[in-house]
Amino acid sequence: MQQVKLWGEIYKIHEETNRIQLLKNNGHTKLLYICVAIYAIFSISVFFFNVFFFKNANFFILAMAIFLVAMTINIIFTFTLSKDYSDELKGQPLFSTPKYIKFIEFKKRFESNPNLSPEKIPLLLEWEEVRNMQFDSINFLTHPLTLVVISAFLSILLTSFSSEGSDIKLLIVVYYIFMATMFSFWAAYDFITSSKRRNFENTRLLRWLQIEYQNQMV
Repeated sequence: MQQVKLWGEIYKIHEETNRIQLLKNNGHTKLLYICVAIYAIFSISVFFFNVFFFKNANFFILAMAIFLVAMTINIIFTFTLSKDYSDELKGQPLFSTPKYIKFIEFKKRFESNPNLSPEKIPLLLEWEEVRNMQFDSINFLTHPLTLVVISAFLSILLTSFSSEGSDIKLLIVVYYIFMATMFSFWAAYDFITSSKRRNFENTRLLRWLQIEYQNQMV
């Protein structure tokens, strides 16, 4: 079970190098909390004004406004961290810097961990490759046919309500229920695949480490 323990160390380093932890470790805790507070207040305000003042507001416009705020905060976080590693990241596009920043911090913690060493990387990668072996299967939620059927269903539903002169309030309720259901499916799928995404990132970081150590030996 040695490889299991070693992968436990890798997972620990992965958690220590996520963006929130890096912002805190680099002295940006205040900025982090301010941005989170702004996003929370803005999202709640949009919902409040939509319910009590702008009852006929377009859902997509409201969702886009929240999305743009989230993207702005994401850019602020990325830019702030990229300034902390400006020497290492010269010439790199802004949106490419997060994965390189993670690699920089991952390498520091990997080399300072007494249980990990460059010689153990090949076995770690081989273990992960075997662990991920599985039968090919079609994911229902991401299959193109599913998306086509859902889109067609929504289109027919909206057309039916509009043509029959149904109450606009009922139409809005059905619309919100549908969007909430789709978001729930997306959130569930994201949660299910989060471990795969984490393992993919760790494998990429280990491969980069392996390449760097190989170059040092040349």
